[in-house]
Amino acid sequence: MIWYWVIGIALVLGIVYKVVSAKPRSVAVSIGQKINVKAHFIESMITAMGAQRGHMFVEHMSRGGEEYLEKGVYTFVIFEISKNDHEKNISWWKSKLKESGFDPQIDEEKAEAAFTYLKDAGADHSQIPNFINVYNSIS
Repeated sequence: MIWYWVIGIALVLGIVYKVVSAKPRSVAVSIGQKINVKAHFIESMITAMGAQRGHMFVEHMSRGGEEYLEKGVYTFVIFEISKNDHEKNISWWKSKLKESGFDPQIDEEKAEAAFTYLKDAGADHSQIPNFINVYNSIS
């Protein structure tokens, strides 16, 4: 009899987890498909954003359409570059953007949106001009 309770609780927890994580997973898949990256990398970025900013990011990406998904792509690229800002890594991400049909250059608007979402992940708004200059100078 106790096994029925254990199995029932496990099923309920599994269903609740699927329901709660459906929207972030959907956003991660959408962004991942845009630039041909596995969704779990985007999910880890959303987790690194923190609860509040991660929720804000997911809500904006899920409601906004193509324009917002494009900002999500650039946010992910900036997140990856902030983890490894080596010149070869920046060049690789720029080529990945170009292959996917995105402009490989980052402007103030794209960087501002990304740094806002990534603030809890360590992004500093005062570094935006420096980031843009370094990023755009590498071909």
